[in-house]
Amino acid sequence: DKAIQEELGQKISRLKHRLWQQQGRTCLYSGLPISPDDLVDDLKTQIDHALPYRRSFDNSFNNKVLIFTEE
Repeated sequence: DKAIQEELGQKISRLKHRLWQQQGRTCLYSGLPISPDDLVDDLKTQIDHALPYRRSFDNSFNNKVLIFTEE
């Protein structure tokens, strides 16, 4: 995992990379695998709130998921 992070360099945020690893490199909404190429493409993947922020006011790591943008 450290090698992948070094290979991807500064192209991704630490938060995005951490969510990707925690979720088993999978989109939690679709169940589809997220490749390293998908991870660095901000048009393909994004960070979302599991519980809508406007309702929960929870912006913590535990309320964030990495998903495919089209989900």
